[in-house]
Amino acid sequence: MSTGKLHHAAKLSSLLLLILLLSGAFWVRQARSEVRNFEFVSIGNGGVAANGDSFSPTLSYDGRYIAFMSWDTGWFPEDGNNALCLPAINCMDIFMRDRVTGETRKVTFAYDGGMTTDDSGEPSISFDGSRLIYTSYATNIVPNDSNREEFIRDGNDVFLYEWGSNTNVRISVDVFGQQVIGNSFGGVISGNGRYAYFVSEAPNLIPGISPDPTSCSDPILVGIHCGLIYRKDLDTGALEVLDNDAYDGLPSNGVHVMGNVDYSGRYLVFYSYATNLAPGALGGGEFYNVYLYDHQTDSFTLVSKNPNGGGGGNADSGQTRISPDGKYIIFKSDATNLVAGDTNDQPDAFLYEVATGQIRRVNMTQSGDQTNGLSRELSICEGGRIVTFSTDANNVIPNDTNGVRDIFFYDMVSDQVRVVSQAPGGQLGDLASHKAVVSPDCHGMAISSEATNFIPGDGNGKRDIFWAEIVRPATFLASTLTAPPSAVPGETIKYKLHVVNSGDEAGAATVYVPIPAGATYVAGSVSLGGSYNAAQNRIEWSGSLDGGLSLTISYDVVIDPGLTAFTLVRSSGSVTSGSVTGNVSNTVAVNATNWTFLPVSAQSSVVYP
Repeated sequence: MSTGKLHHAAKLSSLLLLILLLSGAFWVRQARSEVRNFEFVSIGNGGVAANGDSFSPTLSYDGRYIAFMSWDTGWFPEDGNNALCLPAINCMDIFMRDRVTGETRKVTFAYDGGMTTDDSGEPSISFDGSRLIYTSYATNIVPNDSNREEFIRDGNDVFLYEWGSNTNVRISVDVFGQQVIGNSFGGVISGNGRYAYFVSEAPNLIPGISPDPTSCSDPILVGIHCGLIYRKDLDTGALEVLDNDAYDGLPSNGVHVMGNVDYSGRYLVFYSYATNLAPGALGGGEFYNVYLYDHQTDSFTLVSKNPNGGGGGNADSGQTRISPDGKYIIFKSDATNLVAGDTNDQPDAFLYEVATGQIRRVNMTQSGDQTNGLSRELSICEGGRIVTFSTDANNVIPNDTNGVRDIFFYDMVSDQVRVVSQAPGGQLGDLASHKAVVSPDCHGMAISSEATNFIPGDGNGKRDIFWAEIVRPATFLASTLTAPPSAVPGETIKYKLHVVNSGDEAGAATVYVPIPAGATYVAGSVSLGGSYNAAQNRIEWSGSLDGGLSLTISYDVVIDPGLTAFTLVRSSGSVTSGSVTGNVSNTVAVNATNWTFLPVSAQSSVVYP
């Protein structure tokens, strides 16, 4: 992997990109996003924090609904010790909280209203929060669940929970709706809530299709064997198998661990020991590799690949997630051959671009160097803008002296690495933080942490789930438009100065646009809000804008008669908080009949304070 600084932002927000396309020129100060405003999520309806550890958050598009696993026993009367669960304390249950109404529900309840007989886990939520997929060993979530083989914990199933009806349905059944013998697990749901993917070792979910669970196994995940990947339409009930006919014509021959699905249900990411899902999967059967399944083309692509020699990574790759739009994949890998210069001998976080197949490392320090500790527990949001990771490294930021695992995020737009696990006063977490899951809309995240200093009064001594906002300080963009796009000498052209605050917070800025040489300002033509500075021969605006708001100022100039050529300064600006300036210019030819803008040949530079 490259040890240099990451390249400047590869993507702009859609708003900034739209303005760029319209104007051909811009300047922008990229502000550093920050995580603020922590709130408790793992609390009951009475506001009481969990009396057991909470894990594995999954959240709706805007973070309103957050589901998680917990060993809590105090929120609901049917919770209590259960000797069938391992360890023999309380069963691990799944809970779901509506952050707007403050309601916390227990998702994994028995069909008769009692407590479940065993552990549940692996929650995966739809974007609107109406549907949740999870896996459970319990035999009493639905009636007539008798496929469990006692003492070996075989026969776990995949369930669908509907928030609106507060009901659970088992979905790992055959095409006739009957239960099957064998493990089904790893359920994940598409963002639109229509499609569920899961792995099953069970025979005859579809007639005539049965994996051979004894043909391969994972030496680490004892008891987990080869299964096939299924896709279920939750609206119609249609079931299909994905990997019964791999590229060699045979069923896939390795253990699969699921990642997640994009919004539409087209793309699935997962990691696997299989050697026959895609050509060139060297290391399959010895190492886990990450794969992308495209339902539209019914094909598998090796993601964790060596870009030079082909084949997979030279060590395990996993913990993979795909962005909601299906454009980017994040994954963890111990491999050292995925990018050049990977010499830190640590598991790292990699970003894969689906369109190009390019891979780069994102768990870099703020100075662009390699980290000195393992990184894992990754998540990614829309457009790949925010990537989160936890790490044991102490060199991501200066003065990381708390000696515990911390969480960071990388903002692709600002090209900044920022700390997540930080108290309101700026202190790092006093205990380990394990995982953050960014909301698909990139505006917040759910955090699993043992820290007690994020929120005053956190005294339950357990790993909790928190919500925190991602706040983008005021970020100003200014651009100039012209109408018409061409003119003859002596003609009047109307300019429009467009200013946008693309951040989340209000901010102030001062913007100036010089009148280009070869043109003369038309007195009194500047619209309300702007002014003409005769001494500097420029249009000026100074003021404040709330986050997300914009304004447009228009003014006229006359192209000087007899002009033959001039350099047109398309935009220039300065923000009061950052002393950032930039210019974009292009030379246009003018003759006796008309002149036309040529393509912009330079882009304004951005200087970070």
